[in-house]
Amino acid sequence: MGIRALVITVFAAAVAALTLFFRIPVPATGGYLNLGDVLIIFAGLRLGPVVGAGAGAFGSAAADLIGGYATFLPVTLFAKGLEGWLPGLVAHRSPGRGRAWAGAALGAAAMALGYLAAESLMPGIGPAIALAEFPGNILQGLAGAIGGYGLSRSVDAAFRD
Repeated sequence: MGIRALVITVFAAAVAALTLFFRIPVPATGGYLNLGDVLIIFAGLRLGPVVGAGAGAFGSAAADLIGGYATFLPVTLFAKGLEGWLPGLVAHRSPGRGRAWAGAALGAAAMALGYLAAESLMPGIGPAIALAEFPGNILQGLAGAIGGYGLSRSVDAAFRD
């Protein structure tokens, strides 16, 4: 196993743990909010698009499997993968605070929109439930963007010479 695969595995496990242990149920939709997005966006910003995408896709998919939401697995792989990939892609093209924040926000928005689009087409869910879940996904993505960006900036400050 190469270093990158090992790092993705470690971050995916951490994303799954954070997702499963800090769940906030949303009774109206049967879903939940979680803090895994913070680590997904952090991984993308700090370690690049491949690690961010791997951590988001595989960590969140593992949480879906373990937590009883296997129906969402294909959606999660795509939406959470994008959520980690986009911050890494944007931030690593031209480093800087503005680019990092833009990447974090873009990743969060892609996750929320990805779930909205996919859930609208899923049997048993459909547009009405997808729209009902959208504000929660936006809130979760925003919390992930703020938390992931803040954690990334904190690591920058801690390791500055």
